[in-house]
Amino acid sequence: MKTLSAFSRKRARAAQRRRKIINTSTLFLLCLLVMSLTFFNGSVASGENSVARTMVIAEGDTLWKLAGEHAPRGMDIRDYLDEILTVNNITDSIVYPGQEIILP
Repeated sequence: MKTLSAFSRKRARAAQRRRKIINTSTLFLLCLLVMSLTFFNGSVASGENSVARTMVIAEGDTLWKLAGEHAPRGMDIRDYLDEILTVNNITDSIVYPGQEIILP
């Protein structure tokens, strides 16, 4: 026959195990949240603007110049220039003053 103190110890151990599982799960979820914010928000973390902008071409502007000024940090200018051409459905690199260009 078991005594009352044996049941109390058993109940205390079970409660301790539950607290340990809850603490470990909370720590795991917190680490997962930090890692996901770090990896999935790279452009936001570096302070870059991910919204497309519309620019009006001024006299003397070229697509190469615009790509060099507005390319995201770390991105090759040639790749950004290709994106500009694709987004604006432009086949050649000639632009005219007053023309509107979308910068991705």
